Amino acid sequence: MKADSSGILNGPINLIVKRHLHSIAAHIPNGVIPAAVLFLFLALLLDHEGLSKAAFYDIIFVAAALPAVLLFGIVSWKKRYGGHITSRFKIKAIGGSVVFISALVVVIWRAVDPNVTDGSAAVAWIYFLFHVVMLGAAVITGHQGGKLVFGNK
Repeated sequence: MKADSSGILNGPINLIVKRHLHSIAAHIPNGVIPAAVLFLFLALLLDHEGLSKAAFYDIIFVAAALPAVLLFGIVSWKKRYGGHITSRFKIKAIGGSVVFISALVVVIWRAVDPNVTDGSAAVAWIYFLFHVVMLGAAVITGHQGGKLVFGNK
């Protein structure tokens, strides 16, 4: 992301990098997704609509937070790491995309079919599988970020 000739974007871009806003923002979905997966798992096991709704609201929150996480990540990658494409950044880009797309699929699916967890057990568990994929992608992406920050410690 290049600043225009007047440098109007330099302030916000430098703030994102200096304050480590990507790392801060990334902890939001990485903390909420596991709770959503647990809530949905328990909802399916116990046939508990309240837990299913809690999982859905969690993923709405995740989907809303992810654009900032991704934007801050791109800014940090370009400023802090020179925008060099390495395997670690490819994994982070793919992982972040999988998390975001999975969150959108889950939110849209539940919005279109509010009873997705109440109908066919097979469909409900496929819906749950999207949550598990999202969690796995978040874990892998976060692990790669940790390796960037802490190396192999």
